[in-house]
Amino acid sequence: MTDTALPTATEEQRATNLSEIRVGIDSVDDQIHALLLRRAEFVEQVAATKRLADGTLPKGAYRPAREASIMRRLHAQNRSPLPFSIVFTCWREIIGGFTAMQNPVSISVQALTSNDILDTARAHFGAAAQISPRETLESVVQDIAQDAGTIGVASARFEDTPEDAWWLACMGNDAQSPRVISALPFYGDEITAYCLSHAPLEESGDDDTLIAVQFDTVQNNDDIDKRLDGASLKAEVLHISGNTALIKIAGFHVEQDAPMHQTLAKALDVQTSQISVIGAYPTPIRKLSDKEE
Repeated sequence: MTDTALPTATEEQRATNLSEIRVGIDSVDDQIHALLLRRAEFVEQVAATKRLADGTLPKGAYRPAREASIMRRLHAQNRSPLPFSIVFTCWREIIGGFTAMQNPVSISVQALTSNDILDTARAHFGAAAQISPRETLESVVQDIAQDAGTIGVASARFEDTPEDAWWLACMGNDAQSPRVISALPFYGDEITAYCLSHAPLEESGDDDTLIAVQFDTVQNNDDIDKRLDGASLKAEVLHISGNTALIKIAGFHVEQDAPMHQTLAKALDVQTSQISVIGAYPTPIRKLSDKEE
């Protein structure tokens, strides 16, 4: 039995095949564009529904819980060969752009020694967002106070500098105190930044809550972690400033009299009055491996 060589495509055949494939790609591009135009029509309907009596739209179109539900749905239904990182990047630009169609999105960023946090903010909010770097969190908080539609972005990489204790500005119960409403990036290896706003905190179904606890004396991470573990709390100390600790707790626990606050107070031997809600945010999607990219 002799081996028979398989016929190979001629250059002309390959060119014809490529041409047909490109026609198919162009057709898909046209369909994507048509669907984006249709999505824009829906966004206009949303804006019309929200429009106030004076014809203006209410400030604050950024809805982290709603956006989280979109990204989680897409992540769940995504499949090979399309990396989810591509889907995520495309939809962040789509969501950011269509949000800006309802109201201009202004972002005030606590930019210290590098552009990393600026890049993170740009990647999340998209090219249409108006991003302004600020040297201090005080300036960011002022921007948020002056415009209800402004989102502040602060670093989640806590070191030992005074600027890293920005979360202390979120402890007040007055209208001037912002809250953490989302964590960035929403898809990636780790949280590198938090978004601050005066917008209402909304539950997404899978959330984390940031709590500040004022102790009577200065504490250290190990002692607090042991108490949290002893109470079987799914919690983690993120930062300590003086006698106040920033703690992340799994779940949505934003009411001052939430049962979790009672449990936390008992575990840490403090009063519930010594506990402040810093914010809550949809838990980001974590990459399981590099293959997910």
